[in-house]
Amino acid sequence: MTNSAIVWVVQRPHPRRPLDLSTAENFGELKYLFDFIDGVSTSPDKSYLHAVNALRDFDEDTDYLLDCGGDKMALGVAVHVLAFEYDIPIIKFLRWDRIQQSYLASHIGEKE
Repeated sequence: MTNSAIVWVVQRPHPRRPLDLSTAENFGELKYLFDFIDGVSTSPDKSYLHAVNALRDFDEDTDYLLDCGGDKMALGVAVHVLAFEYDIPIIKFLRWDRIQQSYLASHIGEKE
């Protein structure tokens, strides 16, 4: 487990379509799970193994997932790894709020 919060950006945005992630940085250091060129949908087994290794340090108490576009399979892989490989019942996300023009915290799941 880590000592400070990490925002796990599921897939790095394409450099030709940059996003302002500064409000996401208010929640923690940004780490990228997959690069924009990673074809998660075309190599799901390899991507899954990568995510299992990379998300080993995910701290369910402090960390967030952030989906900001790209291959939608990447988000599915990340959530599946956290829920089923690491048995995390509540996964915290950051979601974009158009009205506030910033990322806000949210979550899915519940403790049994």
